[in-house]
Amino acid sequence: MELIKDDIDFSAYMAEPEDHKVRPASDFLQETIAAFYPAPDASTPPRPLWDKANGKIAFRPGEVSLWAGINGHGKSIFLSQVELDLMTQGEKVLSLSFEMLPSEYEPGKGFDNCLKKVSHGTTEAMG
Repeated sequence: MELIKDDIDFSAYMAEPEDHKVRPASDFLQETIAAFYPAPDASTPPRPLWDKANGKIAFRPGEVSLWAGINGHGKSIFLSQVELDLMTQGEKVLSLSFEMLPSEYEPGKGFDNCLKKVSHGTTEAMG
């Protein structure tokens, strides 16, 4: 295996008279800290509604969340519950699963079964 040499001198590039969009990572430090540690008076972003997730999982507007892992380890069921919680809070949700067949989402068929799985076998709580 041959590694690419990391001895590039950017000084000539940076010395050119035109504006450059390349910025050092330190320029983003405060913005990154603020994204992970919002001010105490900031509005609370949408989150799952169970206590164990409080303060551990939140969804910021305009971001995409990608959840990946080994087949059969509960991602779809977990995310189905998260989706229901977010919709309860008035959020719009788009879910794509490349594990489930489209028929599982067809109204009156598999989607109802998914709701039953998420709500532990009953759909009463979903109104």
